[in-house]
Amino acid sequence: MADAIDGAVGFGDGQGGRRPRQGTRRPHRVEFSLTSEEFELLGAAAGRAGRARGAYAAEVTLAAARGEDIGGVIPCRSSCVS
Repeated sequence: MADAIDGAVGFGDGQGGRRPRQGTRRPHRVEFSLTSEEFELLGAAAGRAGRARGAYAAEVTLAAARGEDIGGVIPCRSSCVS
Protein backbone atom coordinates (compact mmCIF):
# COMPACT_ATOMS: atom_id res chain seq x y z
CA MET A 1 0.00 0.00 0.00
CA ALA A 2 2.88 2.37 0.72
CA ASP A 3 4.06 1.96 -2.89
CA ALA A 4 0.68 3.15 -4.12
CA ILE A 5 0.95 6.25 -1.96
CA ASP A 6 4.55 6.94 -2.99
CA GLY A 7 3.66 6.60 -6.68
CA ALA A 8 0.55 8.76 -6.44
CA VAL A 9 0.08 11.68 -8.73
CA GLY A 10 1.38 14.80 -7.06
CA PHE A 11 -0.39 18.04 -6.33
CA GLY A 12 -1.53 19.62 -9.59
CA ASP A 13 -0.07 16.85 -11.78
CA GLY A 14 -2.49 15.54 -14.39
CA GLN A 15 -6.01 14.36 -13.80
CA GLY A 16 -6.83 13.85 -10.17
CA GLY A 17 -4.51 16.64 -9.08
CA ARG A 18 -6.01 19.75 -7.59
CA ARG A 19 -5.11 23.31 -8.27
CA PRO A 20 -5.01 25.92 -5.52
CA ARG A 21 -8.26 27.77 -4.89
CA GLN A 22 -8.61 31.07 -6.68
CA GLY A 23 -9.24 34.18 -4.64
CA THR A 24 -12.28 35.09 -6.75
CA ARG A 25 -15.59 33.98 -5.31
CA ARG A 26 -18.04 32.42 -7.79
CA PRO A 27 -21.54 32.90 -6.39
CA HIS A 28 -23.43 31.73 -9.50
CA ARG A 29 -24.21 28.13 -10.29
CA VAL A 30 -25.24 26.49 -13.56
CA GLU A 31 -26.80 23.04 -13.79
CA PHE A 32 -27.85 20.92 -16.74
CA SER A 33 -28.99 17.35 -17.25
CA LEU A 34 -27.51 14.78 -19.63
CA THR A 35 -28.58 11.42 -20.98
CA SER A 36 -26.39 8.45 -20.09
CA GLU A 37 -24.81 8.58 -23.55
CA GLU A 38 -24.06 12.32 -23.25
CA PHE A 39 -22.60 11.77 -19.77
CA GLU A 40 -20.28 9.07 -21.12
CA LEU A 41 -19.19 11.36 -23.97
CA LEU A 42 -18.51 14.17 -21.50
CA GLY A 43 -16.46 11.87 -19.28
CA ALA A 44 -14.40 10.59 -22.22
CA ALA A 45 -13.73 14.10 -23.55
CA ALA A 46 -12.80 15.36 -20.08
CA GLY A 47 -10.45 12.41 -19.62
CA ARG A 48 -8.71 13.13 -22.93
CA ALA A 49 -8.28 16.75 -21.85
CA GLY A 50 -6.99 15.70 -18.42
CA ARG A 51 -9.78 17.61 -16.68
CA ALA A 52 -12.61 16.79 -14.31
CA ARG A 53 -16.05 16.52 -15.94
CA GLY A 54 -17.35 19.71 -14.34
CA ALA A 55 -14.24 21.73 -15.16
CA TYR A 56 -14.30 20.51 -18.76
CA ALA A 57 -18.02 21.28 -19.15
CA ALA A 58 -17.51 24.78 -17.74
CA GLU A 59 -14.54 25.49 -20.03
CA VAL A 60 -16.38 24.32 -23.16
CA THR A 61 -19.52 26.25 -22.19
CA LEU A 62 -17.61 29.48 -21.61
CA ALA A 63 -15.62 29.06 -24.84
CA ALA A 64 -18.85 28.53 -26.80
CA ALA A 65 -20.42 31.59 -25.15
CA ARG A 66 -17.40 33.65 -26.21
CA GLY A 67 -17.67 32.34 -29.77
CA GLU A 68 -14.30 30.61 -29.57
CA ASP A 69 -13.42 27.52 -31.60
CA ILE A 70 -13.93 24.54 -29.33
CA GLY A 71 -12.46 21.92 -31.61
CA GLY A 72 -15.62 20.70 -33.27
CA VAL A 73 -17.36 19.77 -30.01
CA ILE A 74 -20.21 22.13 -30.85
CA PRO A 75 -20.56 23.40 -34.42
CA CYS A 76 -20.35 27.17 -34.68
CA ARG A 77 -23.59 28.69 -35.92
CA SER A 78 -24.17 32.15 -37.40
CA SER A 79 -24.14 33.65 -33.88
CA CYS A 80 -20.44 32.77 -33.42
CA VAL A 81 -17.88 35.52 -33.79
CA SER A 82 -15.62 35.06 -36.83
